[in-house]
Amino acid sequence: MRRVSVRDLSGEVIGDIGPGEFLGVTNKGALAGVLVPLSTEILQRLTDFDAEGTAARVRAEEIGLATGQPATDLTDLLDEPPGDQTGPAPFSRVSIRDLRGERLVEAARTGERLVVTRDRVAVALFLPLSDRWVDSLVESSVARFLGGETTARTAAPERPLLAPRPVPRGHTGREFLRQRAIGIRVIGDAPDARKRLVGVVTDMLANIVVGPLERALDSLDETHVFAQILTLVDSLRAHIGEDEDLTGVGVEIGGHVNQGRVIRSANATWDHFPLAELLAQSLRLPVALENDANSLALYETSFHGIDDDNFAVVLVTHLGLGCGLVLNGQVYRGGRGMAGELGHTSVEFEEADVVRCRCTNPGCLEGVATPRAIELALRERDFDGDFQAALGRGDEELVQQVFARAGAGLGRGIATVLNLLNPTTVVIYAPPELIGRARKFHIDSTDFGTGLAARYTAAMVGTIRTHAFSDGADECQFWVRTTADEQGARAAAACLIHQVLQQSAADRTGQSARR
Repeated sequence: MRRVSVRDLSGEVIGDIGPGEFLGVTNKGALAGVLVPLSTEILQRLTDFDAEGTAARVRAEEIGLATGQPATDLTDLLDEPPGDQTGPAPFSRVSIRDLRGERLVEAARTGERLVVTRDRVAVALFLPLSDRWVDSLVESSVARFLGGETTARTAAPERPLLAPRPVPRGHTGREFLRQRAIGIRVIGDAPDARKRLVGVVTDMLANIVVGPLERALDSLDETHVFAQILTLVDSLRAHIGEDEDLTGVGVEIGGHVNQGRVIRSANATWDHFPLAELLAQSLRLPVALENDANSLALYETSFHGIDDDNFAVVLVTHLGLGCGLVLNGQVYRGGRGMAGELGHTSVEFEEADVVRCRCTNPGCLEGVATPRAIELALRERDFDGDFQAALGRGDEELVQQVFARAGAGLGRGIATVLNLLNPTTVVIYAPPELIGRARKFHIDSTDFGTGLAARYTAAMVGTIRTHAFSDGADECQFWVRTTADEQGARAAAACLIHQVLQQSAADRTGQSARR
């Protein structure tokens, strides 16, 4: 089941729901309900529906909410169960334009079903999620996988929901729901210069159930960071219930990561540090270690609703700039795990000669497009203040020029990605001070918001238009997401979940082959 945040929900997204597909709607990371596209058959079963928006009603048995029979698919919840059930089940009409997070949260809390309309035409049904539905969906997915069945979508194969541990046929799926993952983000490039770890506990759908918890770092010395990760894992573990199982730990960090080792990180100055192996030995649990941009790419493709087999995640932090690549449905790491180091591509740019990158190489994009690069470029021009001071003086021409040049630098980097790899989606994670509010936009958009973010974004988009070849930008959809500490920790947990599921699938394939 594909997932989409309520922030990104739109008529276009609903219109893209394929036949027989359901859309999981999340609010602040939690699954609030499911959108079901309204076929002609289902529409015929919704009675007393009028164009002015009064409530439509159907008999409770037509939705099947009163039945105690297990459902193996959401379509079963729309079928009429055996027996005579009575009592109306309310359906409220809501326009897609008015569908907000608060409205869905309230509907999920009260059990209200919503008929979603677009231009006064009913297009989808929002069904609030219940635990029984989750159990049924998990059980069905596990059973299909164990039975060797697959399901196809129009664009790409469906990614099955697998259990990390073998689940017997007929199991209720609650074993899957009881499993937990820990995700930890190592932060060494925050704008406030506070070095720290941020950790969360998630379920196996990467929904946060505990946290975020934070632990300060005195330094980024590898021994100190390793010890503090163990301490933070203990703190998070204390919040996991006795009836819940910890499946493993995921860790993300900015830099070159390969096969469980931090090869090099400008944040931590580590050299081939085998962090994953050492943690796994100490914790006696599976451990996944990943680059921060790759973590977000994997999180997007597996849990956050980017339904695209070829896309790029561009991550801008205070000091750094990275890129996670998904090609043919798989995160692409290159021969030695270094693919996607967009921040260290060379650009011919005025600021690149003024601000040297942290890697000490001249002309890196990271030395142009990040908040720290903006701050240093302003200082070279006798600006008396830091990045925050610049935000407060956005009416000054010098500040506007430097922000625009930084945005143009990022645009060149994104155009390079478009020309080299031709992704059909680009997701930009960046501070809102640079990129504005979370949204989806087309390259022809002229809505850049206000203030310095508008200057940065307009320059970025203009440069992409100028340097992208052919229709690479025209046929690409762009998403903007704002960065958050817990988001990175959640992505780290997603990497662990993905690793465990892959191992589980490989083990079952090997068992089948031996039989």
